[in-house]
Amino acid sequence: MRHRQRRRCLRNAVEQDDVEVDRAWPVGDVLGRMGVGHAARSPLDSFQRAEQRVRIELGRNRRRSVDEGRLVEDRTDRLCGVERGARHDTNAVSRQRCERCFDLLDRVTEVGAECQIAAHQQEFYPERVPQPPLTEPLEIAGVQFANRVLLAPLAGIGNWFVRLQAQRHGAGGAFSEMVSSFAIHYGNEKTLTELLRVHPEEGPLALQLFGQDPVVMRSAAAHVAEHVPEVDIIDLNMGCPVPKVCKTGAGAAMLKDPDTAVAVARAAREGSGKPVTVKLRSGSTPGDTTSGFELAHRLVEEAGVAAITFHPRSAKVQHAGVPDYDLAARLVSSLPAPVILTGGLQTAADVRRAYEHTGAAAVMLARGSLGNPWLFEELLGERANGEQPTVTEIVAEWEWVMERAVEHLGAERGARYLRKFHPWYIERLGGGRNLKAALQATETVAEAQAAVQQHLAVR
Repeated sequence: MRHRQRRRCLRNAVEQDDVEVDRAWPVGDVLGRMGVGHAARSPLDSFQRAEQRVRIELGRNRRRSVDEGRLVEDRTDRLCGVERGARHDTNAVSRQRCERCFDLLDRVTEVGAECQIAAHQQEFYPERVPQPPLTEPLEIAGVQFANRVLLAPLAGIGNWFVRLQAQRHGAGGAFSEMVSSFAIHYGNEKTLTELLRVHPEEGPLALQLFGQDPVVMRSAAAHVAEHVPEVDIIDLNMGCPVPKVCKTGAGAAMLKDPDTAVAVARAAREGSGKPVTVKLRSGSTPGDTTSGFELAHRLVEEAGVAAITFHPRSAKVQHAGVPDYDLAARLVSSLPAPVILTGGLQTAADVRRAYEHTGAAAVMLARGSLGNPWLFEELLGERANGEQPTVTEIVAEWEWVMERAVEHLGAERGARYLRKFHPWYIERLGGGRNLKAALQATETVAEAQAAVQQHLAVR
């Protein structure tokens, strides 16, 4: 009862007499009728501007009512942050206006909620162009990417042929699996010969390093610049949630040590002379929405980082739960550098929705592209929406991956390495436990290929 009285007393005249309030008005129309034009508003402040308009009109109507001597109630309150007209008119015309304007204010309240949901889809400025399509080229510190769909740095997976596979299917560029700065600094042979291997057809390429020591990072970045000239960008991992990485002070642990994080990024830039980007999580634990956000700003402003890849989940949850795309949108709107969005991008619909919602400069596909390089084609318009690859396409791709594994690691090591790849393709072919068990037991790639062909023969 008290709430109804409060709402009745808050009715006020905000619009002209000829305004008809339609509850089905779209957001833009309501804001337009409130005096907030499309070209002059930002979703970040659309509702605030509408509120300001309410205040202005409220003041005018109060003065008008005082002049006409029709004020019978003196009460003020706040509803949704707007001081509503606590003084109610009593004559019939004014009451009609109040009823109509109260409906409008109800709608403005709804618009406020909608604006908060959609606030960061894109920023509207008087001369701002719409968010570019994913097919449009992207530039980061002078490095040109063919489009805005990139391959993420997949730990233990993103070697040269996985990167090449993504680019064969349209990826605008790729980021390598993370490589230890200490391993490079101390000359680990496997790291130098396998993890730093680049195929001539790759590009553009960002090599991801991790480590918590600025001196070591400077050395590693300098080595990459000198000995792996195909690398265009040094990317730093400050978001890996794996305990064995975090316990050294690297990865997501750097969210808790922003000073060191800034020093490491600065060292990588100075050591390599190349653009540096950083991959971040939103925070260390659920509910932490500030540490990643604030570190991103410091990295750009103090270390000269050229772009931020943002995964809006905390390190604690790893890949569970729904990414906080609203937080990502806040970062996009406030950071003076490109933000690349990653996390939760499993399907083309997921990617497009998140890209539009956040206003990010690009998207980075990670687990959603494993065994599904056709996702790049779908996002870039080279494959119809929802079009699934044929059995022939899946088998050909699988064969290509197995052949590249032999080229990279040899028949026996390649066979063991491919055991993590097989389940992705088995699922696409509708294979069961028997095929999976057979492939996990193979000792050579030739045996794996034979198992696949046997499965196809009895389908």
